[in-house]
Amino acid sequence: MAQFVWKGKTRQGVVTGGVLVADSKDLAIADLRRRQIEVTTVKEKGKEFAIPRVGPGKVNARRLAIFTRQFSVMIDAGLPLVQCLEILAASRTAGSSRRSSWRCGRTSKRARRSPRRCASTRRRSTTST
Repeated sequence: MAQFVWKGKTRQGVVTGGVLVADSKDLAIADLRRRQIEVTTVKEKGKEFAIPRVGPGKVNARRLAIFTRQFSVMIDAGLPLVQCLEILAASRTAGSSRRSSWRCGRTSKRARRSPRRCASTRRRSTTST
């Protein structure tokens, strides 16, 4: 038997909730309706998934998706686990410098004011031989 966390309203309009033990979600909803409770949500306890926290902030869902996709491809290719993690860690540190040069290329005012900071936007002289 599974445990279900539920929320609902009574006939008087009072919002209630709790944990209910039942064989299935449908049986849990039927039991709550017999008690004259209008069900708003029913979730199986322990089935929720939260994105893990790293450091002071939350992990960006997009970055987590990219990481897991790249990790999956490397594992499927037959690379050892430790080597995959080392490659991903190295690409993370290299990616930060690429990202900053990309931003400089997009902001032309900044590039004109301080061309030293934005090496990617400097004009390069070409000499013909």
